[in-house]
Amino acid sequence: MVAEGRRRKPVDIADAMTEANMKLLQRVGICSLTEHSDNILMWSHYASSHTGLCLGFEPSLEAIDFACAFEVIYRQDRPTINLIRKGQGEELLEKILLTKAADWSYEREWRMINQDIESRLRHFPPVALKEVILGSRITDHAKAEIIAATKASSSKPAIFQAIPSRSTFSLTIRKLS
Repeated sequence: MVAEGRRRKPVDIADAMTEANMKLLQRVGICSLTEHSDNILMWSHYASSHTGLCLGFEPSLEAIDFACAFEVIYRQDRPTINLIRKGQGEELLEKILLTKAADWSYEREWRMINQDIESRLRHFPPVALKEVILGSRITDHAKAEIIAATKASSSKPAIFQAIPSRSTFSLTIRKLS
């Protein structure tokens, strides 16, 4: 029998799952990659409204192990998770870390997941960097710094810039060097 005033508040499963997901994400590093560097929405969302840059990597390089990248699943409905059923490790990983709303499918995202993170950064060997694409609205100062840094690097990546089309809502990626 529970004494009056000491009753437990009913647990909202959705709130509990959100809290559990947040705790999991604090212990996991995710490196997000895309198949397309010319998507105008990607530049708007992830490159500070076209003022940032995009890094292009050599996908066949064994030092990075892109084979451990997982394709994101886009769905209309949120996945359901059974907290009681055992042995659902891969399925749980897919539902929590690899599922996004269908509205984001234009991203064509792949994720590299690292469970043993000591920092929020993912390190790649310099030889893996094959290209640097500058945003269409990058400042002259940032552009000069990035060009100088890439020319000084051991991998000597090609440098490109995203240029907005004058006739359509699209970007052209033009080589600078």
